[in-house]
Amino acid sequence: MSPLILILVSFLLTGVLGTFLSTYLQRKTWDHQRDANLSDRELQKADVVCRQVSSLQDKLLYRMVRLYHALRSANNADGRKTATAELKTYDEVLFEWNDQRNVSLALIGAYFGRDGRDLLRQIHEQCQFAEDELDTMRNDVMQDRSPPNHVLSLEQHLNEVNKLAYRLGIFMMVQIRVGKVGRTAPHPVMPQADLEKLAGLPLPLPGGITP
Repeated sequence: MSPLILILVSFLLTGVLGTFLSTYLQRKTWDHQRDANLSDRELQKADVVCRQVSSLQDKLLYRMVRLYHALRSANNADGRKTATAELKTYDEVLFEWNDQRNVSLALIGAYFGRDGRDLLRQIHEQCQFAEDELDTMRNDVMQDRSPPNHVLSLEQHLNEVNKLAYRLGIFMMVQIRVGKVGRTAPHPVMPQADLEKLAGLPLPLPGGITP
């Protein structure tokens, strides 16, 4: 083969390979930058979700405890007046909590995976037990009936909400710290054709309503 042909072949190969390698490396750089930007956005959104859910569940638990103590002390007109005031602030937070029940569950699942979603579901279940017992206790107090049968069970549910809320908060904060949120969360909720498997079951409707 003549030297001229070798030079032409070498030039063509070098040009083609160079272009291919340059395009490949550029695409890899773009993909890496896109993934890095997406991960940053996921971390920022996960932090917002963590603060939003943790703050609301702490607020609800605190209002539950305040109402519980007010009801226990409502043995006269002044005590019932205090209990009525605490009931008003409790109801305001309870409305906010129930307004966000399924969207909070979906957000926790999307950014912290199935483990986080399961913890929040347990918190909602325990809160529902506590809500029902607070309603019974309130009715007993307002009708001058002693509510001893519900006190121990209510305290147990409030303590369980407290433990679960702390456990969920720690879980979310650690996942944010190590960058394991969204697509890289433990047991992530990933896109799939079966929406029922993707989403899981919604929370039961409040107030004992069944479909």
